[in-house]
Amino acid sequence: MRRPVAPVLAGASTLLGTLVGLNPLILIPTAILLLAAGLTAHSRDVWLRHEESVKATSAAQAKAALEAAATADLEQLAADHSQFADVFTELVRNVADMPDKGKADRAADFGRLVKQAVSAIAWLLHADIVGVRAVVYQVSDDDSRMEVVDWAAGNHRAAPQPFIRGTDRGDKAFATLRAGESLFVDDISKAPEQWAGSGDGYNTFITTPIASPTVGYGLLTVDAPETDSLTEDDENDLRLVAGILAMIFAEKHRRSPGRAAAPSA
Repeated sequence: MRRPVAPVLAGASTLLGTLVGLNPLILIPTAILLLAAGLTAHSRDVWLRHEESVKATSAAQAKAALEAAATADLEQLAADHSQFADVFTELVRNVADMPDKGKADRAADFGRLVKQAVSAIAWLLHADIVGVRAVVYQVSDDDSRMEVVDWAAGNHRAAPQPFIRGTDRGDKAFATLRAGESLFVDDISKAPEQWAGSGDGYNTFITTPIASPTVGYGLLTVDAPETDSLTEDDENDLRLVAGILAMIFAEKHRRSPGRAAAPSA
């Protein structure tokens, strides 16, 4: 609170006048001292108010910066989800057309749509994650391995390798497919023992089964070199993508001709 200077000086002068009988020789230097003290107090008061103003301004600027950052994050999140919706709505539309096609055309669509999915995950949805890699695996005809169907990666990443039954890495993959649940490991070094040290060029990953209620087709995996760069939201998104991919796999493996090729009743 600002302290009034003039009343302080007036009151002090009155007191001194009473005590010394208004002797000018004593009162003048005393008044000078009181004036100096008053000016010092006033200067300190001005300085304190200035500091309070600076703090208030800094706090307001910090709040504005936080609000701007939060707004930018929300806008980016909305943009990401809009891109996600655009890409995978188109993917679903293409899947809806597959039943009308013959087996050869469905096989061609399968490769194209899988490539579209992994490319969208790596280069669009997770373009901000350095070195992110998306891979789609399918179970081989003899059920001995999971082979790479297609993959995409940001920056330079090594090509993914198949999962082979009878190896530690392969048995883990098949166990994940059998369990039917997605697996998210945000830091391999802190993962349960069965997953610790499984990364080759990556330190975090999400794996989710591509499966129908009765058939396990393969796995969709996303990994990245930097720990904690993937989130639970990413896991939920990938589960949705895996569901779309399951429909694509089912159409590829369907033996009956397309509806357009079926004879009319």
